[in-house]
Amino acid sequence: MSGMENLKKGKCTLSKSSVENLSEKPLLFVREASGLAKEIGPWSIIFFPIKASTSPWFFMFIAMLPFMFPGCSVTLSFIIAGIIVTFQGLALALMMVCMPRSGGNYVVIARGLHPLFGMLEGWRAVVWNPIADAVVSYFAAGFLGASILIYGQIVHNPQLTSLGQYISTDKGALLSITLALLVMGALLDFFGARWLKRFMVVISGLTVVGILLMIGLFLAHPPASVPSAWDAVWGSGAYKEIVEVAKANGWTKPSFSLAATGASLLVATGFLYPNNVAPLGGEVAKPRISFMVGIGLSGLALMGLSAGIAAAMEYSLGDFLHMYDFVVMGGHANQLKLNPGIQPSTSFFASSLTTNPGLALFSALTPFIAVIGLIPMGYFWTTRPFYAMAMDRYSPEKFAYIHPRWHSPVYSVLYCFILSVIVAILSLYIPVILSISLFIYGTLLPIFWGWAAMTLPFHRPEIWNRGFRATVGGFPLMSIFGFITTAVYFYVLFMGIRTVDPLSIAVTIILLMNSTFWYLYYTYQNKKKGIDVDKIFAAVPPE
Repeated sequence: MSGMENLKKGKCTLSKSSVENLSEKPLLFVREASGLAKEIGPWSIIFFPIKASTSPWFFMFIAMLPFMFPGCSVTLSFIIAGIIVTFQGLALALMMVCMPRSGGNYVVIARGLHPLFGMLEGWRAVVWNPIADAVVSYFAAGFLGASILIYGQIVHNPQLTSLGQYISTDKGALLSITLALLVMGALLDFFGARWLKRFMVVISGLTVVGILLMIGLFLAHPPASVPSAWDAVWGSGAYKEIVEVAKANGWTKPSFSLAATGASLLVATGFLYPNNVAPLGGEVAKPRISFMVGIGLSGLALMGLSAGIAAAMEYSLGDFLHMYDFVVMGGHANQLKLNPGIQPSTSFFASSLTTNPGLALFSALTPFIAVIGLIPMGYFWTTRPFYAMAMDRYSPEKFAYIHPRWHSPVYSVLYCFILSVIVAILSLYIPVILSISLFIYGTLLPIFWGWAAMTLPFHRPEIWNRGFRATVGGFPLMSIFGFITTAVYFYVLFMGIRTVDPLSIAVTIILLMNSTFWYLYYTYQNKKKGIDVDKIFAAVPPE
């Protein structure tokens, strides 16, 4: 029987040597195709960096910077910070255009720089992001209680005030809300990028509306009208009380300081994230347009929102902003009789300028709305790098499995949920978990991105040629943006590292060594199997 006849009858035979040859040459990647769906487009992608950046800390630190860095201009700080993160975003966007793949935060470093540096980010994301997601969910429960408490005090409703106090302090209530939020995040990630996109658009949109509302309240109250507006909310003489307590405790108006403004950049750049969609790179449609809008130029949108609300707040409150910060953050709140001594935030200040219940409620709840949007991020910043490393054979291959209907990495979602729940429960009994800072590790990521952007056009020109190939005087524009990003974030790293506590440094070292261990382990195992790891990282993973 001829070979053609065998094929027609479905009888295809291979020689023993052919079978052995096939068994000795496994696929370069675990899957021949990603299995993911491109659901995020040029319009919806901008909401991802906006949501990541407009967190509760956005509203808190903008109001607290005048006390943390006396003499700084909050507005100028965020204008400069916006420019800095725009350079970072442009460097990353140009790389993502070359490699539009999910787990992009890991993929671009592993290809553009070196696999070891890719593992440092990939395994950081896999280990730390579920922990961070649990902590964020725990804080979200607290923010809900605080928002209700603030609103109850503003409208003088003792029942709401008591409810807010209960939610903020009762462990059972905190844990219940935390677990509900973690379940929500898991379901959004499981049902894929389409539902995740819709959620981010809605939550980001509500947060932006809240920011615009606050800006409007500030602009509607020039400095001369603030005393009466403040007294209308907190009682006659409340504004004067802040002024008198501040002056009685030695407050003096700080002079503008360029040095203080420069130092404040450590905080201002710390929660502006133009890179938020990078882990979802393989689920982005029209990547050439989408990445340049959603990563490359999103820094300008973030600058507009942060500098806009800072300018409106500084215009409206003037010296009163500095006085309030000094009284509450300086430890003098126990001297207040009329004011409740609530922690400064743009939300609190804006709510304190209106007696309209609806406006006050929306302003007070905006930080809670904002923190809800952070929880799905903790998932996709875990699940997509885990999936991408599994595709590269540098994490358990099971995590490369994609659900055939929902196009999501099922086992990665389950892993993130289980670890987050464990950490959420532990946080109730080991509060130190909530205070661990990964400032150092978080700052290394944009440095790695900067290095990758600098070297990719020269180290992997075949990958660089897949992108825009823009040059200035013949020199790759990607490398220029990478150089600027690296220089700026080295400054941020070296200035900020002095404030990091020993426990956080120890945790950072443990995570770094964990990542290094897994790089060595999987490199050794892959070579034993006859897999050419150099070929893996010389190629872009399948689409």
